[in-house]
Amino acid sequence: MTKKTTIYKYVSAEDLDLILNNKNLKFSIAKRFNDPFDCYPELISFNVTESFLTSHIEKGILVLEGEEPNMPLKDLIPHVQSKYYNHSNTDINALFEIILNKYRFSCFSLTNKQILMWSHYANKHTGACIGFNVSELMKIRGIIALKVNYTQEFDKSDMCKDELAAIQHLFSTKSIQWDYEEEIRLLTTPEKADEMDSEGLMPFSTSAVSEVYFGCQYESNTQLKKLNFERIGYEHVKFKRMLKSKRSFELESINI
Repeated sequence: MTKKTTIYKYVSAEDLDLILNNKNLKFSIAKRFNDPFDCYPELISFNVTESFLTSHIEKGILVLEGEEPNMPLKDLIPHVQSKYYNHSNTDINALFEIILNKYRFSCFSLTNKQILMWSHYANKHTGACIGFNVSELMKIRGIIALKVNYTQEFDKSDMCKDELAAIQHLFSTKSIQWDYEEEIRLLTTPEKADEMDSEGLMPFSTSAVSEVYFGCQYESNTQLKKLNFERIGYEHVKFKRMLKSKRSFELESINI
């Protein structure tokens, strides 16, 4: 995924308290993302091969009808390609719905200084940014980490060639317009998602938190907040406050 040891989650002041006090991370389904192109099925292609076709028939995924069982393979492959494996097919659309509901996501960033991220996800800089140690989070069973790839044009991944690679491509490809987010996604395996409740909450160890940055517009007493968090297991965490630079349009941090 990345050699960087810390990834960051921008949150409101209320969510900061919920996350650190309850020691839970929320994992959501893809339909709750704010980008309409997120997990867009058109990022996937279906180039039917003989082995793929044979496998789907043997597994009962594809049931041949009418004269189809008697068709020569050279004719059957393009036939099923045009009839079944295309984005206008209701079964294919249902397949994507199943895939999107089998995984849950929690989104992070590689940076803690992105002004737009503070504005959008930390309630106009009144919230916070939590730094998580990647290696500690990855100790949680059933977690996959993906670095989001930003692109101008669709680069389709072939579901028939490698289903898992295609699904990961679907989950980790976004428009270049979002590249400022430098996003890292943690997603659950389908098995892990099945174990989770409807809230999608996943416990983490306090050792997974390494840093907390309070926004430059954070309204509460940061010193008091720091002491409260230290009392519940975060005494090892570096607590800092973001400030507006006096030299450029950037954010700087100071220790609390």
